[in-house]
Amino acid sequence: MDLKTEVWAGFGAGAATAFGITVAEAEGKFGIEANAKIEFKEKAVSANEESYKVGYVLTDGNDGDQFSVTAIKGTTLGFTPYFDLLGGRSSCPYEEGTISRDMPTLELMDQEGNIFNNTFYDLDPVGDVQIPIKISSGNLFGEDRMILLTQPLNANSRDAKLFAQGKRVSQDKGVVYFVPADSSVYARVTVNRNTNYFDYSDIYLVVKPSCENKVHFEESFIFDTVRLELHYRRPCSPITMHYPEGGWMINNEGYLGEQKLQIKLADFHLDLDDFPENDHFELDNIIFQYRKAGQLDWKDFETISADSLDAWYHEYKTSYPAPTYIYDWDVKADPKLVDGNYEIRTKVDCGTNFFYGPAAAGIIDRSSPAVVSYPQPADGVLNYMDEISVAFNKPLACDFFVDSAFAITRRDGSVVPATMSCNGSAYLITLVNGPEAYNGDTLTVKLWAVRDLSGNISDDTITWAFEVRHRVVEWTAPLLEVDATKGAKVPVSAAWLTTMCLADG
Repeated sequence: MDLKTEVWAGFGAGAATAFGITVAEAEGKFGIEANAKIEFKEKAVSANEESYKVGYVLTDGNDGDQFSVTAIKGTTLGFTPYFDLLGGRSSCPYEEGTISRDMPTLELMDQEGNIFNNTFYDLDPVGDVQIPIKISSGNLFGEDRMILLTQPLNANSRDAKLFAQGKRVSQDKGVVYFVPADSSVYARVTVNRNTNYFDYSDIYLVVKPSCENKVHFEESFIFDTVRLELHYRRPCSPITMHYPEGGWMINNEGYLGEQKLQIKLADFHLDLDDFPENDHFELDNIIFQYRKAGQLDWKDFETISADSLDAWYHEYKTSYPAPTYIYDWDVKADPKLVDGNYEIRTKVDCGTNFFYGPAAAGIIDRSSPAVVSYPQPADGVLNYMDEISVAFNKPLACDFFVDSAFAITRRDGSVVPATMSCNGSAYLITLVNGPEAYNGDTLTVKLWAVRDLSGNISDDTITWAFEVRHRVVEWTAPLLEVDATKGAKVPVSAAWLTTMCLADG
């Protein structure tokens, strides 16, 4: 007995096959998820043959999906037919060759139509960030749709927390929005900063059909992505000026023989691979400042960039394992800096704000001590009760005084034993043997290397000379002239001068 098979197939609502047979209405779905079943519709028997009509029904459970399919007869007797998709519309999932019912779009826009850039700067590190979004379904058939807001895989590596409508938005969680036909939905995404980081460049938001929650390899036109870049304000890096402390001094000798002050900075935070925790702080530049005592305004005298600090650290980190910087302030390079009392401090530039280190007070004093008026005795004569002394225009470093800094010689060049004492801004010289031992002689004093409280040393040797007249009583007139006959007695009168202080009575 011969077997003859006739095949009919149905797809969609009242679709016609290539065989001209119309089937009952059925929802259809074509693709790898389609399921087919064979239905034996009729059986006819004759004397020499038996024939069957076999039907294939392709079903789909999504309301609104529609397909047009061509059925092609098998080339070999008994083989099933081939099915070829002509077109249609599909969703959940999208079927290749059809029009997707979901083509959502995502924009950074508020209800007033204001468009926002995807990069946000100068954000408050404490507060949340509210980002307005606009979601559209892209449906071309006037249908209401359910659109999912989520995050893609391998995004948000620094784990910022995202929320919408009070629900977490992550790679495996999201929020579903009902998007009416031919309309859009406006919402806000809240971003909470991970306290370990201040910069985020790989935060992505994705909108796609709600049924695609666990699918991460969609067709490009059935989802939309927006990248967010967020930069929060870091707190300014702290800083410590290890030295100088208060009481610093710059004199005419200075550091290394020049008019310089060495400043050492430490305890600041650079964004270094050796110190990942420093990413918590901001430091663009370190600025050195000074101001004169009694003034309000600070003046910048040097700026050190973060790159320079980084280079210094890598060059000297064997000696200074933690970030450090040593700077030599050359006051001679600034002609506006006059001698006086000053304060210095550091100012950390953080891009959007500043941090100020504590001030250290000190003195710039580069003038050498100079003689005031004339050394004593100023009249060039050392009388009874006169002193040998010299006064200067500024306080002297009496603790640094040494006897070898002066010498006294007689007219014949011999050395006169003497001692010298320091009193504030003057030196007092005492003759060991007393002035009467040199009465009538001329003494010369030489004084050098006079040091003031700031460490400045006198430039030249100070020299002065005087005659010693150290009698208690003497004639007022140094020379008496008398006319007299030889052998005659002539009275002579003269006044005596005394330098003694006589008691009353």
